[in-house]
Amino acid sequence: MTPMPVDTRRDAAAVAAHLLRLSPAARLSRWHGMLSDLAVNAYAQSLARRKSRVRLLAFRDEAGEIRGLAELVLRPEHDEAELALTVEDAWQGAGRGRQLGRAAIAAAEQLGVRCITMQIMPDNAPMLRIARGCGAAISTAEGGDVALARKTCRAG
Repeated sequence: MTPMPVDTRRDAAAVAAHLLRLSPAARLSRWHGMLSDLAVNAYAQSLARRKSRVRLLAFRDEAGEIRGLAELVLRPEHDEAELALTVEDAWQGAGRGRQLGRAAIAAAEQLGVRCITMQIMPDNAPMLRIARGCGAAISTAEGGDVALARKTCRAG
């Protein structure tokens, strides 16, 4: 499965459905706190409203359902972007998160992004491995509750 671009408006319902299928542990890892279904739906709708600043890549199953998502939020005024990855529990462990991360970094570089950041819970070993595997430097935020991954890109 190759990650493909997602239209934030046309595919808003599919994005929301994917995010709603995330387990409580995956929601905690993604948002660093528990989100209700209502909050997840509101978040998915906000991605569509911020279309000019958000790039989404996804892999889908044979039925076309999104099972993994890379969210790249652009901060063009700083040549930066923030990256978040979600992969549904049943689809984890096969390198899909790594594929999504690499595809998102390549997309960011094509857009001229010079630096990508990720906020990762320090106990999220799979995400820390993905970030390191993509060449990100990892540091721990003050208080130790968030690990920060920073990747310098080859923009252009």
